Parts: sequence; C-alpha cells; structure tokens
Amino acid sequence: MIGTALTMHLFCHSTLPVYAAAIAARNPCGDMEPQRSLYVLAAVAFAVSRHREREVFTQSNQRTKMRDQSADGEQAGQQRQCVDTAGAVLLILGGTTFQIPAILQAMKSGCRVITCDYLPDNPGHRLAHHYANVSTTDPQAVLAVAREFNVDGILAYASDPAALTAATVAAQLGLPGSSAHAVEILTDKVLFRTFLQRHGFRSPRFAAASSVAESQAATAGMGLPVMIKPVDSSGSKGVTRVTSPDDVAAAAVNALRYSRSSRLIVEEWIERDGVQIAGDGLVADGQLVFGGFGDEHFDSQCSPWAPVGESLPGELSDSLRVHLHDELQRLFELLGVRDLVFNLDAMIDRDGRLLVIEIGPRAGGNALPQLIELATGVDLTAIAIRQALGLVIPSSSYTRRTSRYVASHMLHSRLAGSFGGFRMAPSLHAYVTQISLIARLGDTVSRFASAKDTLGYALFEFPDERTMRKLLPTMSNDFVPVVA
Repeated sequence: MIGTALTMHLFCHSTLPVYAAAIAARNPCGDMEPQRSLYVLAAVAFAVSRHREREVFTQSNQRTKMRDQSADGEQAGQQRQCVDTAGAVLLILGGTTFQIPAILQAMKSGCRVITCDYLPDNPGHRLAHHYANVSTTDPQAVLAVAREFNVDGILAYASDPAALTAATVAAQLGLPGSSAHAVEILTDKVLFRTFLQRHGFRSPRFAAASSVAESQAATAGMGLPVMIKPVDSSGSKGVTRVTSPDDVAAAAVNALRYSRSSRLIVEEWIERDGVQIAGDGLVADGQLVFGGFGDEHFDSQCSPWAPVGESLPGELSDSLRVHLHDELQRLFELLGVRDLVFNLDAMIDRDGRLLVIEIGPRAGGNALPQLIELATGVDLTAIAIRQALGLVIPSSSYTRRTSRYVASHMLHSRLAGSFGGFRMAPSLHAYVTQISLIARLGDTVSRFASAKDTLGYALFEFPDERTMRKLLPTMSNDFVPVVA
C-alpha cells in the first residue's frame, strides 16, 4: 500500500456487519493461476454504529428561531439558513453503497441523517438515523418526509434520478439548491441537447421519440450508426449503438424500458479521439473553481458504453483542459447555476472539438468523489453536504493538496452466474487502498451491461504514471469476480 492502509468494505444485507466469503468456483477470465490470486476467504468487518433511536440534537437559539419561522419562510419563498453542520437535519436521497460515503460524512459532521428510497435492504439505511420507504423519484412523497423531519437540506448524491426531486422539494421548502429548471435540463437528454444547440455548444444531431416507429423514422432521417438512449436514465442503462436498421426496434424497446417518462433520444454517432473524459467538478458562488477530471475506462468484452473505472490524472492536454473549463463556465452561467458538485462525461471528436456528453447535477457514482479525494485531497462529498445546507464553502476546501496517480475499477462479470467472491492479481496487491463489495455470496450475477450490474469496486494508488499506465489496460482481467 502507498501511504494508506487497505480498507475493505463489505456491505452485506444481513443484520450482521460481517461478510464471510468461502470461494469455490471458477474464474470467468480463466487466465490467472488460482495460487497467484488474492482470495476473500475470511470474515471481514465494516462496523459502523447504527443509531435507530430518534434522539434529538441540541439546537442553538438561532436555529430554534429559524425553525419557528420556517413556515413563513416557505410561503415567502425565502431560504432557511443553517448555522453549521452540527445538529443539521439532512435528507439524503438513496441508500446504496455509493451513497454510503455521503451518509457517513454527514454523520461525522454532526448531522442527523434521514435516508429514503423504495429499497429498505439498501445498506446505507442501516447507518442513518431514520429511513423512509419512499421512492426518490416521487417528489410529493419526499416532500412529506422532508416536512415530517423538518430538514435543513436535501442531498442527491451519485444519483441522477434523485437530483430533480431534490431540487423540486428544496424549492418548495425554501431550502438551498440549484433551480429545478436547470436540473431538469441537465437530467433530460433531449432538453440538454436542445440547450447545447441553442447556445452554440458542440452537439450531435438528435431526435426525440416515444415509440418504435418514431425511432425508426428518426434513424432513417439521420443515417446509421446512431445511439438510442432513454432520455431520463443514467448509468448507461438502456443505451445501444445501432448499426443496422433491423436493430432499431429492439434498441428502442430497450431504451423505453429504462425511461420513467417513456421517452428516448436518437443521436448521431460521433467518433471519439482518444479516451473519454470523466470526473466531478465544483461550482461555488457562480464560478467553476475545481475540476477533478480524468480518463474513463471500459471493458470492450462487456459494454463499450458502461464505464468500469476512472483514472487520474488524465491524458487531456493543458490547452484542451482550459477550453473545457471555459465551456463549462459558460454553460453554468447560462443555466444560472451558482453552487453545485457535478459529474461530467465529455470527449474530443476526430476533428479535435470538445463534446460534452452529459453533466449530472450531483456527485458522480462509481466512487468518483472518493477517487478524486485520494488524488487531490479535495473532499467533494463534504462540500456537497455543505452546499445542500447552504453553508459557505471556504476556498481552502477545494485547494489541491496532493497530486497522486490513482484509479478505480468496478468489479463486474463477463458472464452470468452466481457470485462467489473475487480474485485480484498479485501485480495489483501493492497498490490497492480500498475494496468495497456490493454483491453477497450466492447473489445472481448478470453479464455487465450498465451500472446496475456492478458487484463492487476497488481504489488504487500508484507510485508513478508509468506504473499506472502499465496496469490499467489489464484491470478487467486482474480484478475479477468468481462466478459459478
């Protein structure tokens, strides 16, 4: 390990915080000798105190006065103001493994944490002070929860579908947050592409559709190949590259399956030059003050559209990095975004032009904030919590303190079966800093097609760029699930 101890988080769904793995199954990649692999063979614990009691935090006089005036503030459209994180009540939308860092950070900061989604077995709920079984895409239900607990802030973290709900409810309660209009544009692919074209940003040709017939007509008018996607889904769910007219119908059906609004977008296919750009950034007081952008990696044997990891620093040149910053600054100014931790996917096309693929109005999934903190020392999770509570973000919190070579890799399978643990090649042992498993022993495993098929992840820190570049290309062969 390099400067840090290995932590292994196994968030099992049982009531015990210990996950014992006994592995006796074949390796789907088949190219590593069993005796040269790292096995999970013992009990590994991740213990966090669970506070189910509804204890009442001590509030300051100013805070008590703010609560007494909260109803008037809502009607007047005024923002309620937190004094500090200590004692603040924060509603976090979601309780998956990727929301756990926000839950833990909020609790560490002294917040009373409420979580909600429609999956009570999600591991994050066991860590929160209270869990509400309501969907994060149901604004009225989330509004009722926010009112019940008189929350001071609402945080959508590592989840696009929850972002619009958070913005809508925050506006209704006079809480801090970006405008629902801006968030809606960023989370709807048709609205976002329309916005980009209207304001002169690079954008592919596109057409909206809501049926197979409309998708076929749009594809015929645009010409192949095209990308067909749900307009309101994330994590690469329902995304297909279509190269034959015979495949349009199946692609459209797949996209509609993952669209909450039963709408899809047909986009012109644009060839990428080099790696895809990915990462998280920070807008504070209207200025883009930080960008943790690196390279995104894919497993071509599974899905060329669903990322399996990121690495920092990236290969983007200094001049293109400046251009990316300037374009993002212009975009956020046009949207009226003042304070936001955001997720970015972008690319450079074969003509050397920048294309912003997506901007998620929330911190990234795939443990991106944790990877960025490992690389730079900037804790975007803590910053996102402060923004959700309307607290000042000091410049020292987004000043880079380190510059490390780091990478993440999502544990994923190239075939379907039953989960039996994982193997890691000896070449990676010295560099792994964290392993977190989502899957349990015996869980059904699907062939990796989107973020929903992720089984866990690992973070790595390398001593230099040469070592990182050498190991990245084979990561999908070197950190693999055992699947029976």
